[in-house]
Amino acid sequence: MTFVVFYYFSIKIPVDDKEYITALISVGAVLAGFIATAIAILMALPSESVIGKLRTSGYIDVLVDYLAQALYGAVIFIIFCLVGFYGFYKCLVYSAILSSFGVFSILSFVRVASLLLKLIKHPVP
Repeated sequence: MTFVVFYYFSIKIPVDDKEYITALISVGAVLAGFIATAIAILMALPSESVIGKLRTSGYIDVLVDYLAQALYGAVIFIIFCLVGFYGFYKCLVYSAILSSFGVFSILSFVRVASLLLKLIKHPVP
């Protein structure tokens, strides 16, 4: 959807504005860092915690998939931003694809964050 909006309305990254791409790389790095930190914290939790219950119930696979999608999405977003430094940022298709990756990265981060907050609120018997 984001791709269609950017392409239809001819929205481009500001020409000769590499600071914009640098800022997007920083956003992607922050998102990837938060997800990697969440993965490290979850791996360190004892098996008697909520994570242990997730493992026994089989829902750990869903959590791992969400975390992986968010992490890979942020990394792909960063890589695509780096490609922009080679002059592609002037292209309309690049702007549309970059915005799509950005929206995906943010939405997948929000999904993981809301799921982790629900896990924190869940009481452990």
